[in-house]
Amino acid sequence: MPDENMHLVLQQAGARWLKDHGFPLVQIESHTVRKEHPDVIGFSLAYSAIIECKTSRADFLRDKEKISRQQPGALGNFRFYLAPEGIIDESEIPSGWMLL
Repeated sequence: MPDENMHLVLQQAGARWLKDHGFPLVQIESHTVRKEHPDVIGFSLAYSAIIECKTSRADFLRDKEKISRQQPGALGNFRFYLAPEGIIDESEIPSGWMLL
């Protein structure tokens, strides 16, 4: 499956996961004034969560260079990576992030 199609499949799975875990308002491919563009963002009454979908190891490694990853106050009370098995090792997950 080409990366573009896999990316959409991951985004849709991430959106379903957020809805199933208490985030009734979910959006795919959101653009914000902070110039952070999460693949999936969800909101509940009290919290927000973002999911970054990674289809390749190179994409995950490039993610570390994003300005929004290096600034305090980035989007999401909860922050997740979602990738096919084998792309990301749990030991590589930055502090404050989780792997789905």
